[in-house]
Amino acid sequence: MKVKSLMIRTVCSIGRWEAIEEAARLMDEAGVDALTILDNGQLVGIVTGRDISVRAIGRGISPHEPVSKIMSRDVQTCDGEMEAEDAFDVMTEQHLQRMPVCNAYGRLIGMISRGILASPELQRKEAAR
Repeated sequence: MKVKSLMIRTVCSIGRWEAIEEAARLMDEAGVDALTILDNGQLVGIVTGRDISVRAIGRGISPHEPVSKIMSRDVQTCDGEMEAEDAFDVMTEQHLQRMPVCNAYGRLIGMISRGILASPELQRKEAAR
């Protein structure tokens, strides 16, 4: 099964110069635990709720500072054509809970979570193949 058939297509994003507090507000409103950071439509980072609590609050960084101060910059991505099992292996190896999905031009097209990839239903479908 391909990642593109399992990914979430609506991804919440924020600009790198937006405030940390805006990222937290957006996560709360959208009910998500991660935001992709885009610059001119290109993925440049990701920020999670844990980043906000550990990298910002834990280090005394003002919530008015830009989210670029705490975002992860070297973001592991995958292609929508990648096999779900391969994506799960990458995420497990790198201890990732979610991974942005990009097209061949580097544009963000979705997000995949390890929880979706590890679901019993998906495991049964893969075993039946």
